[in-house]
Amino acid sequence: MYLKCKEFIVRAITTLFFIFILVSCTNNYDNTNINDDSDVSRKDIKKDSQGIEQTNIENGFLLENISNPLIFNKIDSSIIHDDSQKKIEIRYDNTAISINLFGDDESDLILMVNGSVIDEGFNGNFNYTYGLDLKSAIKRINVFSNDDNSKILLLPATTEEYMTYNALLFNDSGFLKAYTFEIAEWDCGDIESIIVNNKADAKKIQVIDNTGKSCDTRMYIIDGEYIKKDLKSFSVKDIEEKYEENKYKIFPFDVNADGISDIIVSNINDDDNLYQGDDLIVYLGLSSDRYLLSLDSTNYTEDGGFLFNNISPRSSNAGFILSTHFSSKGYPFIDYYFVLENNKWMIKKEIVKGYLDDNQFYCRYSKNYNVSRSNLLPDILENQVSEKDILNKCLPPPINYIVKIEKAEILNENFESRSPPNYYIKGDSIEAVSQNEDWVQVSYKNGTKFGWIDKHDLKPVSESSQ
Repeated sequence: MYLKCKEFIVRAITTLFFIFILVSCTNNYDNTNINDDSDVSRKDIKKDSQGIEQTNIENGFLLENISNPLIFNKIDSSIIHDDSQKKIEIRYDNTAISINLFGDDESDLILMVNGSVIDEGFNGNFNYTYGLDLKSAIKRINVFSNDDNSKILLLPATTEEYMTYNALLFNDSGFLKAYTFEIAEWDCGDIESIIVNNKADAKKIQVIDNTGKSCDTRMYIIDGEYIKKDLKSFSVKDIEEKYEENKYKIFPFDVNADGISDIIVSNINDDDNLYQGDDLIVYLGLSSDRYLLSLDSTNYTEDGGFLFNNISPRSSNAGFILSTHFSSKGYPFIDYYFVLENNKWMIKKEIVKGYLDDNQFYCRYSKNYNVSRSNLLPDILENQVSEKDILNKCLPPPINYIVKIEKAEILNENFESRSPPNYYIKGDSIEAVSQNEDWVQVSYKNGTKFGWIDKHDLKPVSESSQ
């Protein structure tokens, strides 16, 4: 199963598959500089008698083809570690890969090309803690490329008997496949080349270090694991049939500001405060009747505790507001401000509001919590001001406003335009019935109708008097 060093060299010479220039460079495991800017020579791949590169793959980027080996050579890349943000960034040419660390030994990956997010990877690929410290692990991160313009990102993985790596195949369309292999010896130096599925052993990854040595490897995930999958889309009918009307409520809002209506689904509680679950699901619209699942999380309610209140859109259509209330007398209320940021759902703001001794309080907290990573309510969302300070530090917003634009439209209770539209005009005074950071609820037509006005179209009376 495993090729010895001498046997490998003989095979390489006789098959012409492994004629390339081996690059020597200093082993930098003990170097405190994690960015090695030395020149790395790209190895020329031997062509056959008809001038066809022997590394060509008939079926594209996948590593299963056994007729020819895939040879990936290390390329120059800059690796930056930001300890304050638990983040590692790899840059080369027009590409950046961010590794966001969390927990003791987990991570997630984001691939960006020309400044745009192309793909978001999966958790657990930079998992090095058994045998390495972080600085040593970072030195083992490298990017390798072949002539087919596919790449391999090499990351250290959990080490037991020997050093283990995750090899992530990707190109400009995103991450494609993941492999895990172990280098079954301790004296292998810096990896310079990765050879996949050579003819001698179609289910083996072979690595060459910076001294030209062929390092013995053991393949753990032989066929790899597909990352990119055909995502199933859903119709409105599919979604409506999936969620029982008496247990769930569906909210059709544009939440990623692309002009297409999206769908948010949440468990609801009835008038008797019967707890029915805490599901929060977001489907992003592809068209007028096709949707992709974007988030499956929690609405932060609980049996005997906080209950679901409502979901409203952001005035910019970039995100949504989830409102909950405590089961005892309806107070306090907590509003969570969700935003889709770099393909991850984040809570960026939390508002806690209610009454204390008949006095209103309104506390604002800035957040940066990745909801896509976990459906658990983290401790960082519970840093409320102490009760003795709450009335001094959490002042409620003003109630009286003046319209500052020519026409401020009054949307209905579903935040939609009325037919015909209703407006307040510039200079009109209004009084807020209710409000949040984006909207002010008003009553009009002698209190017979209620609606919502974008708060950005108004200014508090105190500002207008200055």
